[in-house]
Amino acid sequence: MALITPYSYKDNTLHKLDPRTKLLWFLIMITLAIVTEPPLLLIGGIALVVLVSLVAGLDIRRYGPLVRAMIPVTIAVVILQLIFAEGPTFAQLGPVGLHSQGFEIAFKVMFRIVLIVIVSLQFFMWVHPTDLALTFVTFKVPYRYALLFGLSLRTFPVMERELVRIYDSQAVRGLELEGSLRKIVRLIPIMLPFVLRALRRTTEVAIAMELRAYGYDKTRTYLRAIRFTPSDWIASGLVLAVGLAYLIWYLQTY
Repeated sequence: MALITPYSYKDNTLHKLDPRTKLLWFLIMITLAIVTEPPLLLIGGIALVVLVSLVAGLDIRRYGPLVRAMIPVTIAVVILQLIFAEGPTFAQLGPVGLHSQGFEIAFKVMFRIVLIVIVSLQFFMWVHPTDLALTFVTFKVPYRYALLFGLSLRTFPVMERELVRIYDSQAVRGLELEGSLRKIVRLIPIMLPFVLRALRRTTEVAIAMELRAYGYDKTRTYLRAIRFTPSDWIASGLVLAVGLAYLIWYLQTY
């Protein structure tokens, strides 16, 4: 299953919200994930994102591969924090002491990473690339740059498929790639062809856009249109109010 899941349309009220409402939700959740430290609150944030995804009709199984891909990073964080965290030690491995406070810091970092990862993937799954570009156009960003945001959302899944093909071709040539750890160790022989393919694809896209006179006029029209509805005003106000209320409560409490 792919790590980066492209946009998929769902016929429900939450999924039909304006992309600016979804962008507000995304920014608030990222901000709260960075500010929040207690692991239990971060777990609550993860549960909230999953709940919103279920209401929006998103396939939460898509979060699994990306979360599993973060397991090696999480293990590394736990080991580093156990060794280098301050405070009393609960075990001694030769000259290296294992600090009990490292578990709390490691869990905090782990759940923060998971929350940021799934809310980012959620944003990719329920915001159409063109709608994201139009969002930045409404923010008065020149369309030559605004459309790059939408193009990037279309490019991520394509480049991931390219990476999978490279892994498969290298495995056929005898490179052992079983397991997440081996895949990370073998990144060096993988990244060179991946970068070359990325540069070639970038050149092809640039040439295609130049042939279509991209950027020739300062203004242009769009086939799609985005607009705020009463549901967007209600959802945006609710997200902003709850986010600010949580932030005030958190700062006063912790």
